[in-house]
Formats: sequence, C-alpha cells, structure tokens
Amino acid sequence: MAGPEDIEKFWAWFAEADERLDAALRDPEGRGTAIDEVRFRVGKVRLAGDLLTAPDGRHLIIGSAANDRDFRLVAAHWLLAAPQDHPRFAFATHHPAEPIDRLMASTLSGKPPVRIADLRFTARWRRTADRADITVWVPPDHTDAHAKRVASTVLHSALGELEADAWLGETKLVSKEPVGAVDLAALLGQLAPEIEARTEPRWEKYRYEKQGAPTLTVQIRQPLQPERHPFLDTCIEIATLLINDDPEEPGRMREQLMDDIPTDVLLAGAILSAGRQNLLLYANGRSPTIDVLRERAAMLGSEIRAAYDPDWARIKRYQQIDPAAG
Repeated sequence: MAGPEDIEKFWAWFAEADERLDAALRDPEGRGTAIDEVRFRVGKVRLAGDLLTAPDGRHLIIGSAANDRDFRLVAAHWLLAAPQDHPRFAFATHHPAEPIDRLMASTLSGKPPVRIADLRFTARWRRTADRADITVWVPPDHTDAHAKRVASTVLHSALGELEADAWLGETKLVSKEPVGAVDLAALLGQLAPEIEARTEPRWEKYRYEKQGAPTLTVQIRQPLQPERHPFLDTCIEIATLLINDDPEEPGRMREQLMDDIPTDVLLAGAILSAGRQNLLLYANGRSPTIDVLRERAAMLGSEIRAAYDPDWARIKRYQQIDPAAG
C-alpha cells in the first residue's frame, strides 16, 4: 500500500517536471513519452495513471484507484495534495465520460475489431439497491475475456469512471442478443432518468420476517455509494438495548448519539430486532469523532466496535436479500 511518502515524492517530482512536461505534451513527437512518464510516476503511488485533455484545454492527470476499494483512500489523499488552480494542469481520480457521438462512431481494436455501435445492452435495476445490472451482447467470434474487457471499457467510457462504479452492479455477457436490447446511446438514455431520480439521499425501510424468529427491521440510507466517500473507510457499529417498546424510542436513542456529531461521519443504517438497535456509521478510521462516539456509547451503556470496511459490506449485505422472500 502506498503511503504519504510516496504521495509526497510524486508531487515533488511534478513540481520540478511540470514545465518540461507541458512543453513535451505540446510537441507531437514528445507527447507519447511524456504520457508514459506520467503513467509511470502515478503508478509508483499504486494508482492507475493516465493523461488526457481537460475541457478547459489544460492537461488532465488522472490517478485512479481503478475501483479497487483498498486504494480509494490513497487516490483521495493524492488528489488532496495536488496544486490548486494550476495554469497548465488539472487533476482527477476518475476518468470523465466521453462524448457518446464519438463513442458510437468508434471501433475497438481486437481480433476481430469491435464496432461500439454493434454492441447491445439491457439494464435491470435491483429491487433493494440503486444499482443496475447490465447484460451485454458482443458480436460473435470474440473470446469471453476480450468481450468482458470491451463491455467494461465501453460502459466506463460512456458513463464516466465514477458514475459507472457508483451506479452499475454486475455486468453479464450473453451469447444471444436479448429481446429488447438497445445500443449504447439508447442505454444511456434509459439510465439517465433513473440515476437522476435516485441521486437525492433518502431512507428506505425493509422488514424481514421468518417464522420462529423476531422481526428484523432495517433502515438503509440510499443510495449507498462508497465510491463517492473515499475517506469513510471504517464501519462504526453501535448496539443499544432500548429502554422500552415505544415506537419513538429508537429515534430518541439515535438523536442522543448523533446530536452535533461532525459531518465526517455518515449514518448509513439502523437495524432493529428484539428490543435492540444497531446503528451502522461510516467514518475515516483516524477521525477523532470516533472517540466522541465511544464516549457517548459508554454513557448510554451501548456496545461499540470499529472495523475496516471501505466497500461498506456490513450495511450492503442487507441490500442483497429480498424482504419479500421471507
């Protein structure tokens, strides 16, 4: 895992190299070598490096975690240390979306090459999570490995790296074009209104009932997108025995724990069962707010524990079970 020293070394190198890089990137003969040098240096921070042109004409250096949950925090710290308002360079941790017209006119290399306009897609939104599972049909005569790379590349290019990581679930290849499948441009048209409708944070409540077991009530903050919160890599679980069965009691206990808590902690879920409430919060593992939560939990007689969980698996497990399935 890259550390602060690796990030410091990168920005020290950049401070000495930026003028030379700018000149090389404006020279057709030197551009390729300069891009390779940037990718190599970003790779020393254990990130996926790239260099593009930003909309404002500056050179855009990207240091991406490539959806590796363990490197999101590294990428966030790398970007935090970047120069502000640099006149020639901009910086990002995710590749931006490419214009759909350009993508639809593009052909990806391979044996045989793949015309993006020939790909076909269907999307299915999950019932308990704001993620769309995508089915992809790639024209015949491609290996599964190559077809899967094509599907992933095209979806990330069309949506942008962050949006694809945040909104897409499983990508599945099929050998036969599905009924109702659409091309890439139409897929984006289908996804856009759903994404817009699901973007505003909200709370969903689910009840799980099973004969012979106490009812489990789960409240989840939607959408759950750890990709947008790279600093929140630790799950704080606080378990409290409720004093009475008043329906308002869980809310009062939450207020006592969360009143005036800094915004570097995010409440992601609450689980109620048999007179017990478990709160699931996410924070940076080094945040002093965790000590404040420990003090409040102790005053309420609550149990508290912290565990590294950058992908928010502890709360997302409740999105993987359909309450209607019993």
